Amino acid sequence: MMKEEQHKPASAGTCYGFEVLSSLEFEYLRGGTGDPLRVEETGNGRPLRSEGEVLKTWHAVPGQRAQTRLLKSDRSFVVEIGSDFWFEVDPDALRIELSPTSEQRLREMLLWTTPAAVSVAARGDLALHAAAVEIDGRAVLVSAPSGHGKTTTAAAFFAAGYRMLTDDFSCCRVEEQPVLLPGPALLRVHHDVASRLGLEELGLRDVWRTRAENVKRHMVIPSQARGDGGPIPVAGIVFLREAERGIAFERAATADALRDLWALSFHLPDEAYQKRCFQGLADLVARVPVWNLARELDWKSLSVLIERIANEVRKRCET
Repeated sequence: MMKEEQHKPASAGTCYGFEVLSSLEFEYLRGGTGDPLRVEETGNGRPLRSEGEVLKTWHAVPGQRAQTRLLKSDRSFVVEIGSDFWFEVDPDALRIELSPTSEQRLREMLLWTTPAAVSVAARGDLALHAAAVEIDGRAVLVSAPSGHGKTTTAAAFFAAGYRMLTDDFSCCRVEEQPVLLPGPALLRVHHDVASRLGLEELGLRDVWRTRAENVKRHMVIPSQARGDGGPIPVAGIVFLREAERGIAFERAATADALRDLWALSFHLPDEAYQKRCFQGLADLVARVPVWNLARELDWKSLSVLIERIANEVRKRCET
């Protein structure tokens, strides 16, 4: 027993409700406990990218993501990102195996994208393409397609003094009171956003950065601003829309909210997983409000936008 405990990986922190057990070093984790997830680097360099059935391919988007493929083998999933990174996800064993690399911070950032979404979906929780912030002890999801301002909005919340819970995808657990499980303590923002919001002055620092202006900066949130990874009640979901002028804030129809959330959810291409995901989304929109927020895409309206969302959440918490 003592020998077995001696080789047990240490807890490195939490992310998306998982407590990471690993001998590797991590930069973006929060404190707390969760479902044990073993994360280790492979030692044999085997080329997993040639194994398994290709389930889905996300094509490269310059400046945003490399081509990503999801494969399924007998007992695990394999996520290939670009030509240099692969992640083998075994949901039954609660284990992720990583390909070796010298760019460990970039690999860790990629770990908390599609590989983590596979783990979240396999566990039975919802993985939604949305940022999330904490307002008065409650989580608010900010959702929009890529390039429509959700990360900038979340970063503006952080700059205004709110806790950042996740910047890219949110993990929701649908219970009687749905909760959000915080993601990595990381902000991926464009250079002009970081500069305008003064993120460096707020203690954020680059952990991986290229010289290309069209590639986002990866900035780690300081430990004193992270909080732990414990579940937070969900107060609502905000869909960002475009408007020619002003701000319009209204409750979304249930059918429309369900349709839009399905489009922004990560669901494994298997009928059983898809049914579970759809039922989870239906339960979520039945239990928390979903709002459409149309606004101008300019900097001057950003502070007004933050105040409007915060006020709506506070009004809901009071009723």
